Amino acid sequence: MYCDYCATTPQSAGEMRLATAGGQWSPDHLLGDLPNLVSGRDTAEPPVSRVLRSIGLGLEDIALAAAVLAAVRPYYHQ
Repeated sequence: MYCDYCATTPQSAGEMRLATAGGQWSPDHLLGDLPNLVSGRDTAEPPVSRVLRSIGLGLEDIALAAAVLAAVRPYYHQ
């Protein structure tokens, strides 16, 4: 699982806070954050599924959408 920003999202996202308080989850389970995914520093080997928990910063949503579009565009223009 990834998030917007590892330093702040676990303390801001309600379900992460509740799961941490209940001992069911820890921020240590995060694999990285949005910059890792967009920049290609994500080291997980395909076909690993990636889940992003975003707390709703619109600019990050736009950056992620642009990065995903750039990544898949070559597959649709062959």
